Amino acid sequence: MRWIILALTAALISISLAIGLIVNEERNFNNKIYPNVYINEVNFGRNTKSEVEDYFNNFNNKFRNV
Repeated sequence: MRWIILALTAALISISLAIGLIVNEERNFNNKIYPNVYINEVNFGRNTKSEVEDYFNNFNNKFRNV
């Protein structure tokens, strides 16, 4: 009986830790792009939307004088 209680306690702790890690990762990605997202071979993972917009605005400014 002791082993069952110990096993259930360990399982409960493991599940709680996993849920906590998942929730924390989701909070980190709030208003950010998920990792390994590439546009034109440039990695934009973990960047905000405004950082990506700034990158493309600067990239497009090179062609204004053409």
